Amino acid sequence: KADKVCRSQMLLKYFGESDSKHCGKCDVCRGLSNLNDEEIDVESIKSEIETETSISELITKLSDRPEKEILKAVQLLLDNNELIYLMNGKVVLA
Repeated sequence: KADKVCRSQMLLKYFGESDSKHCGKCDVCRGLSNLNDEEIDVESIKSEIETETSISELITKLSDRPEKEILKAVQLLLDNNELIYLMNGKVVLA
């Protein structure tokens, strides 16, 4: 969903900028900043991304986890260039 991706990052991606970081200022980033990075099992979430997957598909697949935890893990993976956000709204392992 578009409301799960940093607004600045989404806009920059539209114009071809793929190396942008989360702005930390938009409504999406502010909603995710309450989680502590150490509390998130990023690797187990990463292991669930086998093919191109939308954020909503990932949230559904990992329904036993809090949505904000999944979103924060995706944010960390994108920031570390371990995931690529595609123009079709899906993510794929880098």
